[in-house]
Amino acid sequence: MRKETFSPKSFNTFLYVIIAVIVIAILVFSAYFVLAINDLSKELSKNKYLSINNNAKIEALAKLEHYFHGSNEEKEKVTIYLPGTKDVSVLLSDLERMASTNGLVFNSYQTINDKKATLSKDKAAQDIQIQRENDYQFMAFMIELEGPYQSINEMVKQIENYERLVEVTSIKYTNLLIEGSETIRAELNINAYLKS
Repeated sequence: MRKETFSPKSFNTFLYVIIAVIVIAILVFSAYFVLAINDLSKELSKNKYLSINNNAKIEALAKLEHYFHGSNEEKEKVTIYLPGTKDVSVLLSDLERMASTNGLVFNSYQTINDKKATLSKDKAAQDIQIQRENDYQFMAFMIELEGPYQSINEMVKQIENYERLVEVTSIKYTNLLIEGSETIRAELNINAYLKS
């Protein structure tokens, strides 16, 4: 019986094939990540448009307040859209519900002026600081979500269309390199406006 062994020439050919497969895999993964980053930049530009849109909403709301000063029905709509109280626990419950509806995990909540101190809902309502901007006040906080990219973007759209004036000021995406999963982490910085 004859033993088959690799000749130096066939061994070199085998190594070239393995190296070629590795290089092709790296190129494919690089192209995928370039496309993913391109999609993220498009979404961020959409979010900048939404932020500009919210400034227009604030101005329109100020005008509405003057026009409908006597109408109780219109006054109630303005009060829901721009409440005079914090109502943090209601806001957080609604954000958690939106996350759950979109198949996302609501990891944490924290006020922006804290140094990475995660707060419970009860403590958050007492400790959140109110900041001023022109004629309005707002609460700045951050929520952390995990889930598919598309689901996070759907939730951002829901937040922007929420019954209360809430603005997503920035989003930071982090890819969680979990094999076989498209899960990413997103930190959403949010301003919730109050009537002054």
